[in-house]
Amino acid sequence: MIYRDLLARAEKKPNGCIEWKGPKNQKGYGQIYTKRLGKKGRPYLVHRIVWEMFNGRLSDDLMVCHHCDNPKCINIKHLFVGTAKDNFDDAVRKGRITPIGNPSYNPSTRPRSLSLPWSFF
Repeated sequence: MIYRDLLARAEKKPNGCIEWKGPKNQKGYGQIYTKRLGKKGRPYLVHRIVWEMFNGRLSDDLMVCHHCDNPKCINIKHLFVGTAKDNFDDAVRKGRITPIGNPSYNPSTRPRSLSLPWSFF
């Protein structure tokens, strides 16, 4: 699959996001299913595929995060690489979550670990 094939299933928004219109997982991230090397088909995150198309394969301990906080966005300019901690710190900085130790912290709203497929190539 090449980038223009992915773009054919996406729509550019006024804010610059390129939103995936294809299948999404329960958290709203674009995903596609594909077989690789004869293995059973499994889901791959579209924004990670896009990052790896432009920048090469990432190690499994790295995440592709969104500057725009839009899980449907596949605009390479809105994506950055980071660790799970970097992603968490970004969410705290933007006020999307409250860190442990803050009096207003509520464990029921704590972000849960994402079980996401990491590599495509």
